Amino acid sequence: MKLYYKGRKMSGESVSGKLKADSVDVARFELMQRGIIADEIDEITDDAVNIEKYFESLFEQKISAAELIMFCRQISALTRAGVPIINALSELSASTTNKKLSDTLKTVMEAVEGGVPLTEALSAHPEIFDAIFISMVRVGEQTGNLDVVFKQLGFYLAFEAETFKKVKQATRYPTMVVGAIFIAMVLINVFVIPAFSRVFAQFGSDLPLATKILLNTSYFTVNYWWLLLGCLVAAVLWIKKYLNTTEGRRRWDREKLRIPILGPILTKISLARFSSVFSMLSAAGVPILQAMSNVAQAMGNLHMTEKVLEMQHGIGRGESFMKVAKNAGIFSPLVIQMIAVGEETGKIDEMLTEVASFYEEEIEYEIKCLLDNLEPMLLVVMGLMVLTLALGIFLPMWNLGGVAQGK
Repeated sequence: MKLYYKGRKMSGESVSGKLKADSVDVARFELMQRGIIADEIDEITDDAVNIEKYFESLFEQKISAAELIMFCRQISALTRAGVPIINALSELSASTTNKKLSDTLKTVMEAVEGGVPLTEALSAHPEIFDAIFISMVRVGEQTGNLDVVFKQLGFYLAFEAETFKKVKQATRYPTMVVGAIFIAMVLINVFVIPAFSRVFAQFGSDLPLATKILLNTSYFTVNYWWLLLGCLVAAVLWIKKYLNTTEGRRRWDREKLRIPILGPILTKISLARFSSVFSMLSAAGVPILQAMSNVAQAMGNLHMTEKVLEMQHGIGRGESFMKVAKNAGIFSPLVIQMIAVGEETGKIDEMLTEVASFYEEEIEYEIKCLLDNLEPMLLVVMGLMVLTLALGIFLPMWNLGGVAQGK
């Protein structure tokens, strides 16, 4: 297929162009071999086809992480039992309740029946099977250990899903509270304060500063809502456009790791992903430089991706794993010590598995701390909102007798 890409070189220079590849993942790997980090890779098709694909995607059934995990575990069990891969794909395609996954497995099975390697058949569906998945399956095909590889992929996907679940649970309550506060402030500005303003307007006396601020804010919101909405939409569009640029994404990915309380959690999630994926690839026999390239694609953070690529270049120059990890400046001294022990004993994959477990425990602890810190902060915000309303509205009402007399 023909693809258009936008990215940057290691020097930071922005580049773009076209290339041919069997899939997006293959194209991304080829670009990384050229020293280019791809930010966007899109298939070049007719506009009519793009529009058709867009509307199809709106109503297309999604494949959940749980379904993909179950697929990995089932195919691992079938191949371990000696079932040929074509028969295994046929059985799973017929048994799954997800139509998209069923159709995909059927397409993969037909391609394998036609003599296409399993890796290439899976890489034709990059929206489901990412670069890590393809790399692992390739190793499984080469070594004849597909059952072990799919079992490891199941563990990896389960780890990713559990981490995402914990973060989602941690942010659910604060999101609901902040949303409720925002809705309450809008309703108060639009309906409550204007009603009080008509009462205060009947008295010609001077009002407290807090009341004036509330009245003016409400007046501006009610009469110039279109301006506020326009500014909000413009700001969102500008931010989205800026974050789609290489510099914008790099800056945001770097700065969000510095956010108090939340930043350390995001950093540990990235490092847990690095440790887990690299350990899995290394144990499967993937060469270290290729493993680094695949891990860099899986980081989900451009700043962390750059750090991993720096480590890859250092290893390519002959430096030790421990040295490049230390120079990267993203690992704690304890983790670096564990990496050094793993490198010295030749069991770096086992040691990185321990590192991933260590970070998983740290993430769970950090999320608990996040909740413990957010609750009092939200209570303070709500208290300030109530205090502002009390000073701005109820204080003049309490002194209504004095206001009526013009005092």
